[in-house]
Amino acid sequence: MERAVYPVQNNSSNTEMGLIGTFIVAGLFVLSIPLLPFILLGLLKQKLSG
Repeated sequence: MERAVYPVQNNSSNTEMGLIGTFIVAGLFVLSIPLLPFILLGLLKQKLSG
């Protein structure tokens, strides 16, 4: 039988990691807002040509 190297952690660590992930996604979204017009133009061009 194998034994765990690290002790079992409680649910607060999972909540903290979820919060960090949410902040990372929100930060990437805020950084991508200036690129949004170019993305929309590319999608429109693709839709009109295809």
